[in-house]
Amino acid sequence: KRPRNFISYLYHTLYYNTYCVFVNICFVLSPIIDLTMFGVTGTMWVMKKQIVLALTFLALIPSFLKAQEYVSTDPQNRNVLIEEFTGRNCGYCPDGHRIANEIMANNPGRVWAVNIHAGYYSPISYPNMNTTDGTAIANGFYISAYPAGHVNRSTTVDIPRNQWNQYTNTQLSQSAEVNVAGFVTLDYATRTAEITVEVYYTANSAQSTNYLTVMMLQDSILGSQSGSSYNPSQMMNGQYVHQHVLRDVVTSTWGEAISPTTAGTLITKNYTYQIPESIGAPNGVNVDLDNILFLAFVTEKQDGTPTRPILNVCEIEGLGPIIHNVELCQGESYNENGFNINNPAPGTYVESYINEE
Repeated sequence: KRPRNFISYLYHTLYYNTYCVFVNICFVLSPIIDLTMFGVTGTMWVMKKQIVLALTFLALIPSFLKAQEYVSTDPQNRNVLIEEFTGRNCGYCPDGHRIANEIMANNPGRVWAVNIHAGYYSPISYPNMNTTDGTAIANGFYISAYPAGHVNRSTTVDIPRNQWNQYTNTQLSQSAEVNVAGFVTLDYATRTAEITVEVYYTANSAQSTNYLTVMMLQDSILGSQSGSSYNPSQMMNGQYVHQHVLRDVVTSTWGEAISPTTAGTLITKNYTYQIPESIGAPNGVNVDLDNILFLAFVTEKQDGTPTRPILNVCEIEGLGPIIHNVELCQGESYNENGFNINNPAPGTYVESYINEE
């Protein structure tokens, strides 16, 4: 059972703990309780022992259920991450943004795009959306032409934007060895994100060690953009609305090593992440807590510098009322202002955004 909010999560946890305490008390006390004082002897005593053993067995069932809270243990097909390498001075990049948006809209809860600003076409004037991790990822893939894209890191070279949909459909049709899910709570006062990611293997991975990566993205950053006429739906008040921008990688750039990777294995990772006030130097962009989201994905192996291919990906679910972006890996995702992250459309951008002024 996957709790959908903080109250149901508390209820679920308290119910489980109370149940297990009760059953274990019964088990511990069973050998020392003399039921003869109540006239219970012979067969009835044997029946009591059987009942206690049955209750103990039943106690194991919720313990297995408790082992995983958010990730599914059922075999699933791959979700898809499109990594688009882009820049504000790239005239054709808005066409790539449009294509990626359409792919996400056609596959809600299955496909996510991350816009990685790096390289020659990404200036450091405001809003400077370059990041150390983004530059490292672009260099790791030897990106030279923009817009460039990788679909689940399934190829050794980048893919032209007119082929992203084809490669996405191929990935979506493949069985995944591993499922990914989790939750994040956000403390506005301390700007702290508590992130839990669950990884469950429904089949054996081809490699004994895989890699888990957690990224933070940000929506609704206003700024300039060459070629914006290729994607007019992302224009607002004469400025371009930059969406799903890579701001930071919570893990190491290429992911944290995880193992074992055999069928039936559950791996749980917890991260405490201090969200910066601003990212980018010089002319950095404030990190708006109302417009961030976290993605988690598992890659198969270290292949040169990068880890690839991506075996599965999911947006991390928000838990409780203090988190604003919620994704269940089953449907569309909305933040508190009603912006549909997976299906951007004209006139639906959030009122809270980062402006140059």
